[in-house]
Amino acid sequence: MQIVVDSAGLDLPGLDSVRLDGTGEVRLAALVAHLESIDPAELPDDYAVLEVVAAWDRVTATVSAAQHMAVAELARRPEVIGADDDPDVQARRAHRAEPGNNVRPWLGDEIAARTTDSRWTWERRGRAARDLPHRFPLTWSAFQRGVLSEAKARVLVEGCIALDDERARTVDTIVSPRAPRLTPSRLRQAVKRCILRLDPESAADRRTRAVADRRVQITPAEDGMAELYALLPVPAALALERALDTQARSARAAGDERTLDQLRADLLTDGITTTVEVQVVVPASVLLGLSDEPAEFAGFGTVDAQLARTIAGDATWRRILTDPDGVGSISVGHDTYRPGAVLTRQVRARDRSCRFPGCDRPAAVCDIDHTVPFPDGPTTEENLGLLCRRHHRYKHSGPDPGADPPRLRQPAAGRFVWTMPTGHTYIVDPEPQLALIDALAIAADDRSGRWSPAEHALLRLLAS
Repeated sequence: MQIVVDSAGLDLPGLDSVRLDGTGEVRLAALVAHLESIDPAELPDDYAVLEVVAAWDRVTATVSAAQHMAVAELARRPEVIGADDDPDVQARRAHRAEPGNNVRPWLGDEIAARTTDSRWTWERRGRAARDLPHRFPLTWSAFQRGVLSEAKARVLVEGCIALDDERARTVDTIVSPRAPRLTPSRLRQAVKRCILRLDPESAADRRTRAVADRRVQITPAEDGMAELYALLPVPAALALERALDTQARSARAAGDERTLDQLRADLLTDGITTTVEVQVVVPASVLLGLSDEPAEFAGFGTVDAQLARTIAGDATWRRILTDPDGVGSISVGHDTYRPGAVLTRQVRARDRSCRFPGCDRPAAVCDIDHTVPFPDGPTTEENLGLLCRRHHRYKHSGPDPGADPPRLRQPAAGRFVWTMPTGHTYIVDPEPQLALIDALAIAADDRSGRWSPAEHALLRLLAS
């Protein structure tokens, strides 16, 4: 497969020597080799350095488009497993979908497991890989040649989800010639205007479907912070913003010294009294003020010691004793299908998030799954693990009715080995845990065996 880049508008020294005869195109491999020969530090002026940046941007887009081609091919193939001469495998390969169709419902999960990237990222790329060649041929051509970025190509795909193929191609024809000159934000507005002109009658229907997708989600940020994202109908979002702004300005006028941004953020959460169980894994030495090691929110990320101590001060304690190596919890077996409360807490404390490769759904929203299905497998810590509802279904049902499901083993408590229908194998190791008694003992040894009152209190709690 020959991959070429449109080099029109690039002003690199020596570029003419690698361009294809009579065209403005250059083979991807030749352009990369040419760029590798250029040391930006040796270029005489900033103009030349910026041209190198622009050339690498073309390369990035072209490589991304080539990856989309592979994703599109994977999406239309039924999952297969077994030898090439297996008649069932050959029959299923012969019936793979036409280009532009997706018969692989777990595509994002499979690629995310292989690349350790987000499932959402690959689901979006899978949709773009499916739709671009079929519904947006002009945009797809520009993307393949490197003159349009993946982000801009995705603007058209996602902006036209509700349109039929004919109208999507019309938007492509109208908007794509201007797309390379527009920022993603302006391109998004251009797509919206075009859709409203083409199909104003169905705008209300599209809005109704969009409202059904409203949601709130949280994303970890740096330094003990988090980003709260809400997708809301415009009237609700504007009303919320205006209410927060009005109250913040009133507070400032009354003498509150917080900034308007700080006030709006604080007002958003003031008065929230509903509490949920949040699992924080923190060394005992941190709670006792003996060290400043970081702690971890299950399914969220790492936080500093001071924040962990603040949260722990308002927490409801539950004792979870770990074994001396700090990896597994003390196991309590049961002969019934549902684990008891103690065993449930132990498994959630051990795994802390979904055990599918690359999935970080937190323990609170995960099912407790028998690795070997009950009653063949016992209800013990060594045979239980956390799976979010999506990957719980995937484990048991497989990718489609004609394919084998993935195989899951737990050779040791907390270590999960997945063998996927593609033949790939992934190991999900147990999350590191904290041996609380060992941490206290080490801290006491550092002070010649003298235990503080706080340490005695914590020991009594652990033993209760």
